[in-house]
Parts: sequence; structure tokens; C-alpha cells
Amino acid sequence: MKKHNNNNKDIVEELKHASPAKPGKRFLAFMIDCVLVCIFSFLIFIVGNLINTNTNSYKNADSIIKEEIDYYNNFVEQSRAVEFEIINNEKVRKDLIKEDTSGFSKIVLENVNRALYYSYLEYGDFCNQFGFEINEKNMNIIKASISNKGYDIDDNISYFYTNYVYNSNEQLGVSFESILDAKKYVQQIYKESFSDNAEIMFEFNNVDYSVPLLKSEVAYYIYYYIYVFEDEEITKKGQDYSFIYFNAYSSMLSAAEKIVIQSEPYYSTHYVKYYENKAIVARNTIITLIISIVISYLLVVMIPKLLLKHGRTIGRYVFKLGEISYENEVVSTLSIIINTIFGSFGYLAVMPILFMFHPFNGSFNAMYLPFIGNMPFLIIMIIIIGLVLINSCCILFTKNKVGINGLVTNSILVDRKFQDELILED
Repeated sequence: MKKHNNNNKDIVEELKHASPAKPGKRFLAFMIDCVLVCIFSFLIFIVGNLINTNTNSYKNADSIIKEEIDYYNNFVEQSRAVEFEIINNEKVRKDLIKEDTSGFSKIVLENVNRALYYSYLEYGDFCNQFGFEINEKNMNIIKASISNKGYDIDDNISYFYTNYVYNSNEQLGVSFESILDAKKYVQQIYKESFSDNAEIMFEFNNVDYSVPLLKSEVAYYIYYYIYVFEDEEITKKGQDYSFIYFNAYSSMLSAAEKIVIQSEPYYSTHYVKYYENKAIVARNTIITLIISIVISYLLVVMIPKLLLKHGRTIGRYVFKLGEISYENEVVSTLSIIINTIFGSFGYLAVMPILFMFHPFNGSFNAMYLPFIGNMPFLIIMIIIIGLVLINSCCILFTKNKVGINGLVTNSILVDRKFQDELILED
């Protein structure tokens, strides 16, 4: 195997006779650089975000956010569109607590249990109908969220419309002239949310409840899925009904919470203030992340290209790759800088990777990106992917595997391990 020299004159001679770099080796070199950019970005961001979180702008906005969250929790809890539970001395939303038995959120499971119980009261024990009896342990679990006030009060959605909305002085966008209208509205909400499954799963003609009653057979299947889970066929039917219930009820709760959020004067005096300060915190954090990526990119890509010369990054250095001009001359510093700027688009992939870690934890909102506004993240990714695909096509279908940046700067990425295969184009 030919020994490669580190003397610059020797390197230049090798580059002049080197072959165009293969796409696979280009990719591996890029991945080394990308991983290094990602690591450096994360480390720099930790330091940068420590500085960011101690600025007056961040601390003031963060303080207002916490105050507004506490206010909202107390405000919305009265409506029962959202409920809370104290865990480790912290107030946690029940819709964020997942139950192991069913995978449902706790607030939905409580309403499922209420539906099972009131169906059981109305239609009798499952034993007589299906040869299956609810045992005492499971019955106690089901009855845990039942009060002596009745189904209309127990059910979160019914309480929200027939009590909170009906008696509220807030401007909610929904109002009723009589309690009967409110009760009819609850049944209509159920029909719309459960859609084609509403008449299959519920009885809507019972005048004793504003909440439609779960049909006995459906209640049996749901109970079996949540608490028994033995017979595969019965479990499957129960699972289907359970997930229909979960999705529909979750959507009803979300719609109810939205009514509370948009109510006046809460929306104008509290939510707008919360949202504006949340945007400040998020925008400052993301700007810190962008600066961290830029600094990392300069350290990992730009500086090595200038120090190692010939357009070589650390990844390219490892794989013996370098740049040469179409005229078979050393590429200029200006060409290297232009190449580096074009190449930066590929490293935008680092940003969604870093969004998987603290403090983002997988949450992304493109509205907080400067100069982008409300452009959806999907569009941003499509633009990046489009640029990568165009560049890849250029590399695959040009004689010397030249990308867009190579065409602009009149340079070729070559492999010093393979000599005398370069085909200069007119």
C-alpha cells in the first residue's frame, strides 16, 4: 500500500492525481464531522444555556410563566375539564398520568369506571347476562371515583357543561337558557365525539341522566379488557371499544379545556401574558442552541479546513479526502469558505437531534426559530431534504461526483488513496 506523506507539497501532488471521492466515503467522512458537531454543540449549549437561564430577560419571563401556570391550574380545576393529583408534593395533571392496567390517562380511566358502574346499576350484573361476575376487588376500584351526587355530577364532561358553564359568569362562548338545554348539549357532545360508534356504544333515551348510558354488552367488553385480560377474542373486542372511548373522551376534555382557555377575561389578562413570556423563554433558548451549533460548526468544520488546508475536515482527513480545483490547482481560501457555507445545510440535521435532549425533551415549535415565524417544522425538513437530494443527484450523476457546492466553487472532492482516475470536464 502506498504511504501517504504529510508534507504539503507531496499532498498537493497526490491531490492532483487523486480520483473523485466515492459517495460512500464522502458520507462516512460527513458522519464523523456530523457526530463531532453534535457532541460539541451539546457541550457548548450546556454552558450557553446556563448563561441564558441567568439573564434578566429569561428569569423575568420564566417567573411570569410559573405564576400564570399556578393561576391557570387553580382556575381550570374548578371546571373539572382538567383534574390534578399531588405526586411528590407537586400538582400533576391527571391526563398526564398513565395507568398501567389500560394505558389510559387517569382522568379518562376514572370516567370509564363511572360509565361501567352506572351501566352496571342500570342493566344488572354481568353474571346473569354474560356468565361473568365483577369481583369485589375490581368493584372497589371501579367505585373509587363514584360519589353520592349522581352520574351527571360525577362525569367530568357533564359537570363541565351542566354546572361550570351553566353557572359561570365568564364569557365562555357557550351558554344555556335552562339546565335541560345543558343536559341535551352534553348528549349531543357525546354523539359528535363518538361519531358512528355513539349509537352502538350508548343508550341516549334514558331521561334520568344527561350522560348517555354505556350499553351493557359494551361495558362488559371494556371491563374485561381493563381488568381481566384472559380470553383473547373478548379482550380484543374490549380493546377496540376501550380505545374508541379513550380517544373520544380525551377529545371532549380537550375541547372543554379550550373553552376555558379562550374565556374572557382569562384569555386577555392571563393567557396572552403567559404565551408571550413562554415565547421569550423558548426563543432565547433556541437562539442559544443555534449559536452553539454555529460555534461547533466553526470549530469542527471551518477551522480544520483552514488549518489542514485543501478543504479537509477531520472526517475527510481520516479518509484521505481533499479538494482540488477543476484546473488541477490548489483550491483557494475563498472557495473553501464558500464550500463550507454551502455545506452547512447538511449540518442542520444536528438541530432536531439536539431537540431530543434537555431542556427540549423532544418538544419542537418552529415558531420560536428566528426569521422563520410559524413555518411548520415539516416544511423546514422538506427544504433540507430537498437540498440534500439535489446535491446527492449531482454527486451521483456528474462524472467526477461533484456536488452543488463543487459546481459553484469549481472544485472536486478527491480520494488520495486512488490515483489517476480524474476526468476533467470542459
